[in-house]
Amino acid sequence: MKLGPLQLTRKGLSVASTASSLTFIIFQSASLCLATTTPEQLAFALRWFMLPLRYIGVPVAEIILTLMLSLRFINLVFDEVRNVALGIVSRRINWQQLTMKETIDIFASFIQRIFKNIFKHAEQISQAMIVRGFRGDSNVHKLYFLSDSSFGMADLIAVVCLISVTSAALLSEYFLV
Repeated sequence: MKLGPLQLTRKGLSVASTASSLTFIIFQSASLCLATTTPEQLAFALRWFMLPLRYIGVPVAEIILTLMLSLRFINLVFDEVRNVALGIVSRRINWQQLTMKETIDIFASFIQRIFKNIFKHAEQISQAMIVRGFRGDSNVHKLYFLSDSSFGMADLIAVVCLISVTSAALLSEYFLV
């Protein structure tokens, strides 16, 4: 099928649907992971796996600190977008009566407000880190993790199920091809 300069093929649609499905799964997995696990626990687990890389010069402490800050900041971004979306809904804007220029202007002002508030939050986080003694060297600064691991029987069963499903998928790919 041709749409102007674009040509849609069966293979192209297959690749596009696969890519969009994988993207959706990745975002949903990340959302589920963040909803069920605290950022400190995620950082502690990643730090445990990355500790051997210290011996070959990988800056594990910097990576973990960046991860923790990013995971904390993601919640602020989602909250800010939600608040702005609620602000749009609460104003009861009649979108059908607006011209295209007015609609773009409203969206631009709300996006500007989102970024302004996000940068304000980032500045507040930066100031709070400085006040608490962080001077830029993640090796000197002590990170406090929730170090008491709560790995129980349910977690073990979940890991075994994950390994079995992954193994079944790999074996089906190997034997069915």
